[in-house]
Amino acid sequence: MKRVIVTGLFAIICFLLLTACSEKQKALDELEDLTENIEKHGDSWDDVEWKQKADEFLKLQSEMRKYDYNSEENQEIGNLEGRCLSAFANHASGGLLEKMKGMSHELNGIINGFLKDDGN
Repeated sequence: MKRVIVTGLFAIICFLLLTACSEKQKALDELEDLTENIEKHGDSWDDVEWKQKADEFLKLQSEMRKYDYNSEENQEIGNLEGRCLSAFANHASGGLLEKMKGMSHELNGIINGFLKDDGN
């Protein structure tokens, strides 16, 4: 009888540990899927769709706070979150970030021209 109880408790503990690990990985996988979805399809979304994705992002962040991730996982999470936040910021600014990236050479030339001392 004791053996059955101990075996049952062991099975329950193993089940709980496996469930926790799979939920932890599921949250990370969902963040990766969201990031890829934003990067691939975000250009065609309207403001309502962007709002839905922002809500999903915040929900995932909240979910992920429940778990302890190792340093490698935390680095991956940070990278994915950064990519999402960059896309959200770019959308919110009407593409201003992309325009500024495209203007970097022009801005560099303006600064060099402004600082150039031609002796006059």
